[in-house]
Amino acid sequence: MGNNMPEDKKKHLIFGFIVTIIFGLFCGAFWGLLVGVSCGIFKEIVDSMGYGTPELLDFLYTAVGSGFAYLLLILLTGGIL
Repeated sequence: MGNNMPEDKKKHLIFGFIVTIIFGLFCGAFWGLLVGVSCGIFKEIVDSMGYGTPELLDFLYTAVGSGFAYLLLILLTGGIL
């Protein structure tokens, strides 16, 4: 089984994960998720202003990375907020 995920999507997934973990550890899992997903939205808004190519899949990969990190934080800390 090969790795078919495009490099760009890997970066979005990893970015969402890392941002959520960092903010989640300091502010709580929910706030980490909120910041991670918000970064994905902000990035696509900036792209739509002519600084890149906005793609729904880019946002979704960022959100999925944030979601995985959120679940991990919940499992490790036992708290939602």
